[in-house]
Amino acid sequence: MLRYIYTCLFMIPSLAFSQETILFPRTPDISPDNKTVVFSYLGDIWAVDATGGNARPLTIHTAHDFQPAFSPDGKFIAFSSNRHGSYDCFIIPAQGGKAKRLTHDSANDIVCGWSPDSKSVLFSSNRGLGYPGFSNLYSVSVDGGQPVRITFDEAKEGVIHPAGNLVAYTRGPGAWYRKGYRGSSNDDLWVANLDGTDNKKLTDFNGQDSSPMWSQNGTAVYYVSEVFGTPANIVRLDFKAGAKPVKITNHTSEGVRKARISANGAALVYECGPDIYMIETSNPSKPRKITIKALVDDKTNTDRLVTFTQNASEFAINKDESLVIFGVHGDLYRMGISGVGK
Repeated sequence: MLRYIYTCLFMIPSLAFSQETILFPRTPDISPDNKTVVFSYLGDIWAVDATGGNARPLTIHTAHDFQPAFSPDGKFIAFSSNRHGSYDCFIIPAQGGKAKRLTHDSANDIVCGWSPDSKSVLFSSNRGLGYPGFSNLYSVSVDGGQPVRITFDEAKEGVIHPAGNLVAYTRGPGAWYRKGYRGSSNDDLWVANLDGTDNKKLTDFNGQDSSPMWSQNGTAVYYVSEVFGTPANIVRLDFKAGAKPVKITNHTSEGVRKARISANGAALVYECGPDIYMIETSNPSKPRKITIKALVDDKTNTDRLVTFTQNASEFAINKDESLVIFGVHGDLYRMGISGVGK
């Protein structure tokens, strides 16, 4: 009997700290060798094998870190964080480590990707004096310094051509979460020279086009669209006159969101429903869900003690008049008629 109790006592900690499969990891990216996927979860940047498994945190901060992007050489990860109020661009070593801040503006700077030589980070920002504050594309050196403005007439989700001479981007007032939208407030894809000149429209679908990605040789653009109907899927458009989009994935219940391609062009990762999926560009008809497990703790207390003396908007009493339920500031509370409870 004593041996049985001793065994049970040692089983309890292992059960309490078992890793759980997580839902809704966000903004994924994949390493240049297609072996590691990074993503945002609970406000931190995490990494997991592309085959799935146990994830590990690369950043641990009370602020919100998101939009990770591998450098093409695989040595660094750029991301955006509101550690100093507004969102700025940061980089960390690919294995994790101390974050280096690259931008210092009061506007929101959102990481888009990297230059092909891994020497600068491309980001979108609503900085500037225009109204309303449309986003445009900027580039900042990994050594820091003054960012260089690339576009001048609204742009977001920028990606630089593998040759380093062009940039594809999303333009418009639309948003990825407007499922099924059709109308003039949509987003389209554009392409321009890297100095911001010679802007040309790539798509003219009246719904949402987003997440442009260059193929490895720069002869085609992958992107997320509802051009073949709702929900959104990944399509491919050859970069030549008169080309028509070709459907790459065939998700039918949940739409694709926030897609990114590896630097070698061999694999794509994206959000779909509560999960992250991966496809190989050589065999895109077989998407694979990446099952991610993580050992996480709450960053804030799950219970808190508050005292209300007024502003109860509604209440109800049970049949034996022992309990009362009432609403305050949009939340429901329960307590005993004697004043004991929560």
